[in-house]
Amino acid sequence: MFKKHVEKDLSSELTREAVVEILKNEEEIKAASNPEDWEIEYEGVEKGKPLDFSAKVEIIPEVELDNYSGYDLVKYVVPVEEELINKEISKLQEQYSAAVTLDEGELKDGDLVSMDIMARIEGEPYTKNVEIAVGDEPTDEDIIPYFVLEELKGKEISELDDIEIKHKFGDDGGIYSGKETEIFVDINKVTSVKTPELDDDFAKDTGMADTFDELKEKIDKRIKDRNKNQSNTLLEKELLKNILAENEFEVGPALIKRQAEMKVNQTLMSMGMPYDQIGQYADALVDKYQDQAAVDIKNNLILEAVAKKENIEVTEEDFEAKFQELAEESEKNIDRIKADYKDEKSKENLEYYIKMQKTLDLLKSKSAIKEEKVDEFPEIHDHDHDHDHDHDHDHNEETEETNTKNNDNTEETKE
Repeated sequence: MFKKHVEKDLSSELTREAVVEILKNEEEIKAASNPEDWEIEYEGVEKGKPLDFSAKVEIIPEVELDNYSGYDLVKYVVPVEEELINKEISKLQEQYSAAVTLDEGELKDGDLVSMDIMARIEGEPYTKNVEIAVGDEPTDEDIIPYFVLEELKGKEISELDDIEIKHKFGDDGGIYSGKETEIFVDINKVTSVKTPELDDDFAKDTGMADTFDELKEKIDKRIKDRNKNQSNTLLEKELLKNILAENEFEVGPALIKRQAEMKVNQTLMSMGMPYDQIGQYADALVDKYQDQAAVDIKNNLILEAVAKKENIEVTEEDFEAKFQELAEESEKNIDRIKADYKDEKSKENLEYYIKMQKTLDLLKSKSAIKEEKVDEFPEIHDHDHDHDHDHDHDHNEETEETNTKNNDNTEETKE
């Protein structure tokens, strides 16, 4: 019994090693799945005799494109209006606003008041602890807290002690209409949101600029860059959709799952989720991402096929230009950027990214592009056409089947 288990394990290991060696000698054939996922079948082990086996391996085929030019495309352009710049500045202003405790001054609209209310309404006891803003409209039938703040508005905050209010509600008192009320109020705290002035000091506090005019210029540029990227993304997505429609091909399930897992893991990690917790959420998300993963793989395979056919290469000048671009975007020293890409893996990822961008530029030059101004961009999904630095570095593999026969030390590969 033990002997059979050893023979089975050894045969499985040897056959997989044999397939690996065969694939190494076949430059045009690349496995898309890991050896443990290969389907290996072999006959019984007999001492002194060759081991016959067959292997089914998901591989990366060469993608042949019939056509990838001559498309009529629309490039959407959203102009940057002054209103949009001011809206971004308002968001920034709100972000740098701070709540401050008020000990003096008149109670005014917008001040947030924390208070304990005790009352007797037609002899019935009433108690409530609330925190609401002066000027807010009632959110339910209980208007007492809002009535109290209206009574106190305009009074000196430092003098809001031992507050007693006697009042008979009129017809507008809702559920308290016509009722005699005696209210006692204890103010716990009054706070107000301090909004910074839009001046040079505010610009310096953001860390983005030294003057307010410079801050506006930077926000203007940031919006324009964001719109430019969105415009290009939509254009490239439509371009690749046209190419794929003329050059349909299938991708294998193992490859799709691998791409989906990679993108889901990247997304969860970018959200700050600890690596050891990703697994409990990833499986459900991977299933949902399958269709888009297939599109992503096909898009990258198309780009790789075009790059190969057009002999697109990345030069040192391309690297330098990209380093300069990244330095300007991040406002870092270019030597710091270069240091980030010093290791072989990072440099290889960047090279792939640059090559894909050069390929996209070439493809766009081969189509007719018409600009169209719009108020806002059409909807685009997060995972649509995403060529990032952290691509799966088998360069997004495709699928075929490889059947391997090993007999008397001879090997035969069939695609």
